[in-house]
Amino acid sequence: VALVLVTVAASLNVPPWLRAREHATADEAIRYLTDVHEAQEKYRASNGFYAESIEVLDLSYLPPTYFSVGRLDPVDGRQRGESWSLTLSRYSGQTVFSPYSITCTQDGFLRIQGKKTGPLVGLRPKIGR
Repeated sequence: VALVLVTVAASLNVPPWLRAREHATADEAIRYLTDVHEAQEKYRASNGFYAESIEVLDLSYLPPTYFSVGRLDPVDGRQRGESWSLTLSRYSGQTVFSPYSITCTQDGFLRIQGKKTGPLVGLRPKIGR
């Protein structure tokens, strides 16, 4: 009986724990996107345009562990170098909240898309300036 009570009590704490863990995982991705945003601003200040490849940026953080990193793409049909967006996609099947993606643009706006993104509510909607 005691073992059953302990098991039931422990299972009640799983959702908040999973939510907190996923929030931390998403924060890691946002730190990386913040790093990319800052590096892009430095690159633009030096070169007059945004970098077209992550490889040429001077980044402080490694790519986040549980996300695939997309490529730098222009925004809304603009030419390369005038704008950029980068999407990180959460690996499928690693959590009950995946799959979802986080996208950042040259304006620093973050967009989180996915079917189960409720636990990510409250993450910073904008980075940079």
